[in-house]
Amino acid sequence: MTLHASFNRARNWAASIVVKLALLPSSYRYHLLLARLLAELNARQTARSIALFGNSSRDQFSDGGVYQYKEVVKREGAELKINLDLAKERLFEILLRDEVLKYLRVTGGESLLEIGCEAGQNLSVIKAAMPKMTLAGCDISTLALAMAEKEGFSVRPVDLLQLDALGVYADNQFDYVLVSHVMEHLVLRDLQCTDAVRRNVLKHIHRIARQGYVVTVAAVAQAPDSLMLSFLGHRRIALCGFAAADLGAMGVSGFLVSSNPVDESLSLVVRK
Repeated sequence: MTLHASFNRARNWAASIVVKLALLPSSYRYHLLLARLLAELNARQTARSIALFGNSSRDQFSDGGVYQYKEVVKREGAELKINLDLAKERLFEILLRDEVLKYLRVTGGESLLEIGCEAGQNLSVIKAAMPKMTLAGCDISTLALAMAEKEGFSVRPVDLLQLDALGVYADNQFDYVLVSHVMEHLVLRDLQCTDAVRRNVLKHIHRIARQGYVVTVAAVAQAPDSLMLSFLGHRRIALCGFAAADLGAMGVSGFLVSSNPVDESLSLVVRK
C-alpha cells in the first residue's frame, strides 16, 4: 500500500469517527466542540460547492420545482404528487418522536411555522397528529404553495436568498419553527454571501420562534469524499456543524441533537 493510499484511508477513517459521534443523539455540550470542527470543514469546502451549485435554490425552485429526495414530493408535468406515508415516516423521526416533543414541551395546541413547506406534506402530517395546532408555511415554489393552500394552510411565498424575506414574520410570532432540508439549498456564488444568507436565516428562525425550533439538514453521503462530508446527492458540506456553531453566537447554550435514519439527516432541536 502506497503512502498516499494509507493517508486517504486514515482520513476516511477519521471522517467516519466524526460522523458516528455526530449521529449520537444527546444534548451534551461536546456537540459544541464537534460543531467547531464541522464548521471549519464547512468553511474549507463551501467554496468548492459554490462553484458547482451557485444560485441553485433560486434556479431550481422559483419556477415551481421541488426537492425530490426519496420522492416525498414529485413533479409530474404541471402536477405535484405527494407520498404522505413517506412524509409521515420522515417527520416522525424529525419532530413527532416523544423524545423531541418532550424536549420542546409540545402539548399540541400551539402554533408552528414551517419554513420551506413545499406542498404542505409535513404540515398535513402534523395536522393529523395534532389537529388543534395552528399551522402555517412559506416556500419559494408558488406551484407547491398553491397545493398547500388548497389543504387549508396559511402560506406565503418567500425567497430565503433575500436577506429581508423572513422579516414578514414578527418576533415570537409562532411557538415553534420547523426547517427541514432547506439550509443545504441556500447557496450563492461566493463564500461570504452564502454564509451571510445561512446565518441570516438562522437568526430569523431564532427570532420568530417563541418556544423552540428544529433545523434538520442532511448528514453525510454514504461514501464521504475524504473529510468533505458531502450532502446526499449535492456534494454540499454538512451544515450541522455550521448551524450549531452559530447557535452559540445567538446565546444558545444547549440543544438536542437528533438523528434520522430514514433520510440520513441530523436535527438541531433548540428549546428557548
